Amino acid sequence: MDFRYVLNKLRNLGELVVITDELSPEYEIPLIISKLEKKYGLLFENISNYKGWRIASGIYTSEQRLAKILEISLNEFRRRYSQALKKSGETIEVSKSPAYETIWDKDINLSKIPIPIFYEKTPKYLTASIIVAHDPETGVRNLSYHRMTPIDKNKFAVRVVERDLWTYMMKAKAQGKKYLEAVVIIGVDPATALAASTSVPIDVDELAVAAAILQKPIEEIKARTVNVYIPANTEIVMEGAFLLDVHADEGPFVDITKTYDKVRKQPVFEVKLIAMRKNPILHIILPAGYEHMFLMGYPAETMIREHVSRVTRLHDVHLSYAGCCWLEAIISIEKRHPDEPINAGLAAFSAHPSLKKVIIVDPDIDIRNPKDVEWAVITRAHPVKDMIVIPRAKGSSLDKSGEPRAKIIIDATMKGDKHSFMKAKIPMTPRVLKIMRKLKEGNFYIKNSNAIPLISPTEHKEIKGKVLKMEKLSFLGEVDEHGKLPNGETLHNAILCLKSGKGSTVGALVLYKVARTGKGPKAILVVEEDPVLISGAALADIPVLKITPKLYEKLKKNDLIQIKFDENSVKIIYE
Repeated sequence: MDFRYVLNKLRNLGELVVITDELSPEYEIPLIISKLEKKYGLLFENISNYKGWRIASGIYTSEQRLAKILEISLNEFRRRYSQALKKSGETIEVSKSPAYETIWDKDINLSKIPIPIFYEKTPKYLTASIIVAHDPETGVRNLSYHRMTPIDKNKFAVRVVERDLWTYMMKAKAQGKKYLEAVVIIGVDPATALAASTSVPIDVDELAVAAAILQKPIEEIKARTVNVYIPANTEIVMEGAFLLDVHADEGPFVDITKTYDKVRKQPVFEVKLIAMRKNPILHIILPAGYEHMFLMGYPAETMIREHVSRVTRLHDVHLSYAGCCWLEAIISIEKRHPDEPINAGLAAFSAHPSLKKVIIVDPDIDIRNPKDVEWAVITRAHPVKDMIVIPRAKGSSLDKSGEPRAKIIIDATMKGDKHSFMKAKIPMTPRVLKIMRKLKEGNFYIKNSNAIPLISPTEHKEIKGKVLKMEKLSFLGEVDEHGKLPNGETLHNAILCLKSGKGSTVGALVLYKVARTGKGPKAILVVEEDPVLISGAALADIPVLKITPKLYEKLKKNDLIQIKFDENSVKIIYE
């Protein structure tokens, strides 16, 4: 299994958007990633000024997706990962690797790689770069993510925190060495990607952890110019060494909290050789995006799950997106003792010291629904008795709120008479269940809501316009940059009514460009969901509503209609 297999798998699952329009790695590609990566993986095939290169992002964003790629259940994926942390797998050495199809070993120039600029005020840097090195004393291998910014045509400044790689560098320096050999790999299989983001004991090989996740040996190969063994099925390889007596300014860059990190002196990596597959795909991770949060947070979430399960009957754990998948944990338990939630919170802090806040809830609360969690806090937690502040404790350097760092446990579980805390329910009946299934299938809508919003408006709650109706529309080839159609009609200010979209995924970018010029439709009504249309509308911030075939037949060209959005329904009204 390699990175290209993963992309093809996502394509077959309908979870990969391929964009062939020309885009720059400076801001443009990161902006599109920020709009779409929660739902889709992305492959950009036309990079401005970098002919032959492609960029992929939003690939490893959830445990559900990794389970799909590996073709196993979510529970099995969790079991495999947990077991891999306890018992590693095996690697097997091979003599050939597709990563060396193209080799640059003379006149290396990092500016030939489409390294992105993600945010304002930041320079170019790599984010999905995994550094492979061996312990100078024991020979044990380490794989870990490090952001890397080019500072010369063959040198990077590399952020190295004081963990395993930093320890290797200190050991090499103590031995009187001037450099530490290492290899940068980019574009790997899902198990290697996750293992490299996992903190394991210094005597454990992360590649062997990846093999345990896959439950089969991982092929490794010796690098060409340094004594380092790397995964054979890698997309891009950069061989070289850390110059142990050389440091350079690194930053400012954006942390997982979506705030700017400070500039600091960091080690320098000198590149001796760059190798890659033909038509290489550069994997990038949007800082503070969903892929970043998942890869960084998931190992911590697993540790919390294991620690908390030792002190209580654990139901589930979620590192919240609001807490950047790092600083806040929502934990549901089956409470047996009034003070058990506090024990659960303390166990979570022990498992993941970077946590700032832990909220403990009952199993009836959906811990992945912020509204549900907030409801539990408001209705079940007493501000004095149930909010336990720890005024001083080791926390995360990412928490800039003040020192000494503090923590809080919120016990939002039911107390005493549980019936007084339970949400009121309306009983389900077979007839209602039948209607709800029809609603889900798009075959029936209740009278007061004759459309389902797929993309809701961010500003206007009422939209009025004339219907522009057609059966299907391909934005690529049938719509020009001013929103005009071949027959002279225009999308400008219309409410576009379609049975479905059609055509290339590039159509999403066409719709975005039309909307950016102010010539796009006010809203889109569609009978059949189309990922290209929806992704383009999401980029363009155009509301999309799913309607019934019956309503589609009823609507006529040039009908003046009004779309009203409120908290519970969407209504399409004839003027």
